[in-house]
Amino acid sequence: MNKFKIICTTDIHGTIYPVDFSSNQTVDFGLSRFATYLEEQRAENEVLLIDNGDVNQGSPFVTFANKNEPMNIMAKALNKLQYDFVNIGNHDFNFGSDFFIKYINELEGTSIVTNVLYNGKTIGQSQVVTLPEYDVKIGIVGVVTDYISNWEKPANLTGLTILSVMETLKKEVASLKEKVDKIVVCYHGGLERNPETGEPTETLTGENVGYEIVTKIPGIDLLLSGHQHRSIVTHIGDTLVLQAANNVREVMEVTYDAGVFTGKLVPMHEYSSDQTFLESFSDVYNQTQHWLDEKIGPGAEGLSVSDIIEVQKEPNTFTRMINQAQLAFSDADISSTSLYDSTIGFAEEITYRQLAANFPFPNTLVLMEITGAILKEYLEWNANYWTLENDEIVVNPTYLEPKRQIYNYDIFEGIEYTINVQKPSGERIEDLTFEKKIVQDHDVFRIVINNYRASGGGDFHMLKKGTILKEYSEEIIDVMYDFLKNTDLTDLNKQQTANTMLTK
Repeated sequence: MNKFKIICTTDIHGTIYPVDFSSNQTVDFGLSRFATYLEEQRAENEVLLIDNGDVNQGSPFVTFANKNEPMNIMAKALNKLQYDFVNIGNHDFNFGSDFFIKYINELEGTSIVTNVLYNGKTIGQSQVVTLPEYDVKIGIVGVVTDYISNWEKPANLTGLTILSVMETLKKEVASLKEKVDKIVVCYHGGLERNPETGEPTETLTGENVGYEIVTKIPGIDLLLSGHQHRSIVTHIGDTLVLQAANNVREVMEVTYDAGVFTGKLVPMHEYSSDQTFLESFSDVYNQTQHWLDEKIGPGAEGLSVSDIIEVQKEPNTFTRMINQAQLAFSDADISSTSLYDSTIGFAEEITYRQLAANFPFPNTLVLMEITGAILKEYLEWNANYWTLENDEIVVNPTYLEPKRQIYNYDIFEGIEYTINVQKPSGERIEDLTFEKKIVQDHDVFRIVINNYRASGGGDFHMLKKGTILKEYSEEIIDVMYDFLKNTDLTDLNKQQTANTMLTK
């Protein structure tokens, strides 16, 4: 008899094509490779297919499609692959409630999201799957991290209410217990603790509560998680817990046999792309490539980024350019920016392809008023990014494992200071000046930062003590595009000064 399998993707992030659009090189992951794997599995087994959220953001391909295609491109992709059930992720809220609801409505798969309301009504509901040939009834519940309101712009949540993950699951699991033999929870969130020891692996903000879910809500047989982009197959108590890496590098495959779930992660590099699947998106792909090849203007010396960590240690012309663009746009006193794993800087000729690689998230800018005391607290928290190892300054391992978070280190313009890494946390910032004057606690500054940071993202909660003066609607990538079109970048080299120093 064929086996019954639950196959779950998570954090697809717009990766339909096996292409790194920043370099235009082929990669060994993506939804097209998954399509080949899925066809093989369906030929041999009974398959229940689930997506666990974060599909609508993360690739230039989906960025272009979101702005230009009448139908949601990711709904089209999931429909082509005949997904049975769909959960949602935090990044699916990035484009506003109209976009969000349109995506949900265009899906042919059933929404299982139980902790999100739109105009007072849930956008999904728990499901019972009856499989008489396997003598089992399975209940399936979907929830998304309720920490979204701490990151997302209020305007993007119009009409939406996000309920407590824990309270929702307690109710849903209790309701399902009498109806089913097995309960599966699809949670777009991750593990906040080491599954073996129970020790916290991050600040317990409530962003990730996977460990709490399975230890405080009895009766869950399988937890399919996401959000952290980690590779996990483990048990917490009697609950099987899985999570897969992002961009369909791997998928979660769970087999049900004789009353027991067993799970593994299947890498997609072993499979070739399904060309028939890709043909459905070829027009959008070609248009995306044409859009990315648009030439914005000439670059300048020092704008490339070959080693992100080294640039974080010694900010260069590229980081200065970003902050100068933000200062010019907002007329702030101080600006901060961060780098991403996709950051490449600019070549001699700047194209939109490079711009998309450097600014992969649809963040907007926020102008805030903060005091000198808040600024110092901000910088001290930022300084925790560095530590000493064998007398060398290196990135604190907590920013690399269990989830890589190099985007949670900020680089500033408008102030000068030294980070003394050998000092204790909270006492590392030295010689902080603004316009050559020592910063006092009572001083007041206008600072421009992205909306994620302004909301306290990255545990920069002290920024929420500031006052928001203005929230801009333009995405950072558009701010940079206008700046590059109208700025002679060679002038940046003439003005460049070192405003941050690391010492040990």
